[in-house]
Amino acid sequence: MKCKATLAMVVVASLAGGEISHADLDGDKFRSDQWKVSIEGPKGWQLTESTSYPSILLWMVHRRPDARMLFSAEPLTAIRDSQTYATETAKKLQELGYQVRAPQLHSATGAYWLDFDDGEHFLRQALLVVDDTRIGYSLTLSAADVRIRGQFLRAFDFSLRHLIPRRPKKQATPNPSP
Repeated sequence: MKCKATLAMVVVASLAGGEISHADLDGDKFRSDQWKVSIEGPKGWQLTESTSYPSILLWMVHRRPDARMLFSAEPLTAIRDSQTYATETAKKLQELGYQVRAPQLHSATGAYWLDFDDGEHFLRQALLVVDDTRIGYSLTLSAADVRIRGQFLRAFDFSLRHLIPRRPKKQATPNPSP
């Protein structure tokens, strides 16, 4: 069952493909200069940097009860906002046979989140697009049932609120001489 849940999370994270990443992990804090982002994991979760699948940056695992979070990033070409990213992801998940709740705005972050399941795996995913960078970020929580997923929504929200995209610095415009 864990293999199928892991496979579901990898499929979700790699719907649009991507490239292998490199980043830094220091305790519960993760940073990727390549993907211009940092995120903090909740207390009691084990964080593991992952470079084994394209676009997957970080795994977060909780034991007893078992739950996993997956953080990923991908370059976007046509999608320009979080709502469109979430809507397109929801359509792809429905095509894969998941029951998907309509995307909802997470007002504190500007991300859109959706709940989905296949009757065996219960997931929540938040999707965020940073306009200046054309990067889409995804945070996915997976649990074996709705009750366990509900138990970890605060941990999910904590990590989502601590997902910090680093926008490119704007160059100062020199003042014209009089």
